[in-house]
Amino acid sequence: MRKSGPRNGIAQSRGEDQAFVEIDVDPFPCQGLNPRAHEGNKMTKKNSSTDLPGAAGRVAHEKPELWTALQQLGEASGDAGPLDPRTRRLINLAFAIAADSEGATHSHTRRALDDGIEADALHHVAYLAITTLGWPHAIRGLTWVQDLTRPKS
Repeated sequence: MRKSGPRNGIAQSRGEDQAFVEIDVDPFPCQGLNPRAHEGNKMTKKNSSTDLPGAAGRVAHEKPELWTALQQLGEASGDAGPLDPRTRRLINLAFAIAADSEGATHSHTRRALDDGIEADALHHVAYLAITTLGWPHAIRGLTWVQDLTRPKS
């Protein structure tokens, strides 16, 4: 499969018999989590679309039923198995890095830090990506994590 570079957040890909477009949009940019509110192993979510940046916030405001359904799906998928919240948060960060989404990586890093997950664990997620995603991709993800974990000099 050949993938051309992004133009205006859109990358075009072509398979043998198909063409499709990947849109570089984070479907879960903030998810309205209140990171300081916990009930056992579940995080309490706010149903506010006002926390979402840019176009995602506008769509959530214009179509709140879609935003509510997305939040419910996120909660249901979190409850669908035995993983604890910390593990789920680290996996979501790994998915964001693998998806090559700077916005999602920043969002999941911010939420992990708010949940008390140490920066070294977040860096470790990016290091684990090296053998699967390749050095450049993993290091790009690491730099996005470090945007929030390393003080600016």
